[in-house]
Amino acid sequence: MYQSLVGFFDSSMFQTLFSNFLGALITWLVAKRYYEKASRDLYDEVDELKRLSILMLRAQELNSDTELFGRDNRGMPSGIVHDLSANAVSGSATSSASLTKDKG
Repeated sequence: MYQSLVGFFDSSMFQTLFSNFLGALITWLVAKRYYEKASRDLYDEVDELKRLSILMLRAQELNSDTELFGRDNRGMPSGIVHDLSANAVSGSATSSASLTKDKG
């Protein structure tokens, strides 16, 4: 039995199967590591783009007298608020309205 077992390990079939398994294992480990690093990089990029988008919206908001951005409970922009006001010419009536357009 020992002779047949040694013969199996020396056979080209075993060597082929072992080398295929070893190659698949190494490929899987390298691909998994690359995928995890790419995922972390993607999340970092998304966070940076969110931060820059909010900075641009704040700059736009500061430069406009009539447009403000509605914010949700986390402070993230959720829509545009147009402040409209009008004065009636023939009297002292004042009217104002707020128009909100949600991003959804």
